[in-house]
Amino acid sequence: MNNIQLNLAQTDFTGGDLIEGSVAVHIENPIPYRGVRVRFRGREKSYWSTGTGKHRRTHSETRIWFDEEITLSGRPRLPLTELLSDSLSGLFSKGNYEVLPQGDYETPFSYQLPEGLPGDYQSPGSSSITYTVTAEVDLPLKMDLKDEKQITIYERRPPSSAGPVVAQAAKSFLLESGSSLEASAQLQKDQVLPGESFPVRLQVSNHSQKTVEGVEIRLQQVEHLRAGGSRATREYEAARANFDAARVYPGQNQELLLPFTLPEDLYPSVLNSSLVRVEYVLLVKLVVPWAVDLSVRAPIVISEQPGRPGRKT
Repeated sequence: MNNIQLNLAQTDFTGGDLIEGSVAVHIENPIPYRGVRVRFRGREKSYWSTGTGKHRRTHSETRIWFDEEITLSGRPRLPLTELLSDSLSGLFSKGNYEVLPQGDYETPFSYQLPEGLPGDYQSPGSSSITYTVTAEVDLPLKMDLKDEKQITIYERRPPSSAGPVVAQAAKSFLLESGSSLEASAQLQKDQVLPGESFPVRLQVSNHSQKTVEGVEIRLQQVEHLRAGGSRATREYEAARANFDAARVYPGQNQELLLPFTLPEDLYPSVLNSSLVRVEYVLLVKLVVPWAVDLSVRAPIVISEQPGRPGRKT
């Protein structure tokens, strides 16, 4: 049985890297063919809907980061306008095509990725950033032989800032004149890795008659989407930890050190994209019964280590 196999030296890259590999083809009997090719594609697509029923509207846009093809043997791909006439002529004469002889063939290739690529990403919704390498034997009037692999792209990150991340919030209570609840959340650094554990330093000043009856920490994955002139923000919960024993009574000033662990399978932040930007926020919520909870939002960048086990793909 004829078959094709795409072999890649590695599958993790950053923009500007060189993709190296080979295409192995097994042919049992001589067969007419147009060409053996390798195609490299990268694209991002934003997609979301607004409204319901007859007022429902879909927003979508696609950007091609690169779409290039290397011909390893035979002819380059025909334009669609020429493909139909070429197939019709092939019905009457196979002499229009080169013949791929019986045997096993392996041809090396290389391709340099463009600089500045955003990381790959699959949204919990329908937006995505994908990169693929496809090997193909183009067979006239037959099913082409194909093998495709997805590759992982890591964004190049600026150096982490030297100082900690600090976020603050405060609120008052409607029926308590002069009362306030203040909170400050501090992280030791602004970039962390999937699976990493780190402390959240929370300082609470409770100048009210309410008791803070626990703290909840959530990691929120925030998508900023663009399609044409439309914009949208979608937010998803990626992780949560509850600290029911973290209580702050009326009149108390208290500092809490709360451990938080990121999931192993997080997508890194996507900051280089024009249509699908992905950020993360650490949401620290003070639980106040019979009142609106106080929330502190601390931005955080999820970085990545190429080749790390457990990376979401």
